[in-house]
Amino acid sequence: MSLNPSLIPVKKITSNQSRSNFSQDVLEQAAKAILEAEGTINPIVVRQVSLREFEVIEGHLEYYAAVRAREIDLGRGEMIDAIVVQPENEEAILDQIKLLRNQPKTASAVTPPVDSSDRTANLEKFIEQQFSDLHQKHIEEKKKLESLIREVQEHLPKPLEPLIFFNTAPIRELSSRFKRIGLTGKTAEKVISAIESERKNGDFTSLIDVRKRVKGLSETRLLSLIEDS
Repeated sequence: MSLNPSLIPVKKITSNQSRSNFSQDVLEQAAKAILEAEGTINPIVVRQVSLREFEVIEGHLEYYAAVRAREIDLGRGEMIDAIVVQPENEEAILDQIKLLRNQPKTASAVTPPVDSSDRTANLEKFIEQQFSDLHQKHIEEKKKLESLIREVQEHLPKPLEPLIFFNTAPIRELSSRFKRIGLTGKTAEKVISAIESERKNGDFTSLIDVRKRVKGLSETRLLSLIEDS
């Protein structure tokens, strides 16, 4: 049987450890990191105690961090990744917890038993570092994305300034811009024809000059063109 984590509502889970056992500062930082990364890096381990209720076996710190995340943002902190033990694999999972989660990573010599408060502090420090690394990675990826967006925007064609538009824009561009502001049909054709005709008499020197020389282009339409540029 594979140990694929499931998404479980945080409010359906309980812990037999008190929330006060954990540093509130660590819980706050971990909760914000969970929301930032949209998930926890270590699924908690739970046992199903009823049809819709679960109890934490391992990962009490992560659980309370998720509880705090839900308090901060109900929408994004509603669910948590959890491994639900089954009767047929519970013993094996508990053995893994004892061997892998509750032991130091390396040991060159036999050391005396670690006080439970020290173990909790070490675990909190480890989890805090993991969340910090994940948060830093997220920031770096966000910066890369912002840089890519800026690069793409720099290569996008720049819109013509209104006066340059009236003096140089080809007929197709004139028609397209007029269409976007609702100027179409015969009226648009007359305005385009008037612009082409007036260009032969010299460049437009100002938008007021455009308004005076181009018949059929109302102040409202001219303002719409400026706002659309």
